[in-house]
Amino acid sequence: MRRREFLALNYTTDVKTLMTVKCDSGFSIEVFGDGANGSYEWRLVDEGGLVEQHSNCGYGIPAIALRDGLIAYYGTPRDDIELEHVDFRTNHETGRFQELSATRLLN
Repeated sequence: MRRREFLALNYTTDVKTLMTVKCDSGFSIEVFGDGANGSYEWRLVDEGGLVEQHSNCGYGIPAIALRDGLIAYYGTPRDDIELEHVDFRTNHETGRFQELSATRLLN
């Protein structure tokens, strides 16, 4: 494990920590990077502030870096359980989408 300032990074500079998400067992995932250059990474930090794991690929979008950090910590969803898709669109939005889709198919 290393301290934050000693990470070997090829694609970004640790200019600012954008977000920190607390996980269980005292760990947290931080998304950090250089916003002016649009380059971000994630790191898994323990209670003592030491980095256990981190990315080194230069994400262009902080949310994608966060997603991958969460997957690195929690793992991918299990295949043996059925996930339910939830559509948060209103009936109006769903109807408008279907109407536009049908129009495009006809043209």
